[in-house]
Amino acid sequence: MSHTTRWSLVLAARGEGDGARDALGELCAAYRPVMLAYFRRHGDPARAEDETQAFFLHFLQQRLAERADPLRGSFRAFL
Repeated sequence: MSHTTRWSLVLAARGEGDGARDALGELCAAYRPVMLAYFRRHGDPARAEDETQAFFLHFLQQRLAERADPLRGSFRAFL
């Protein structure tokens, strides 16, 4: 699966309110299959769902969308 980073969506997810929450939800939905595939390939396939959920929990708690920088490459590479 190939993604072109929608930096406008990443930047919108950094804010507050409903728009930011919607953008963050859209980002997580778009990149969930990517992360799930990663954990299936590089870990225990039986635990891939749990690892994916744990990753997104960490992503949200640490507000990692705020650290993503378009000058440093794709959002997928950042993840």
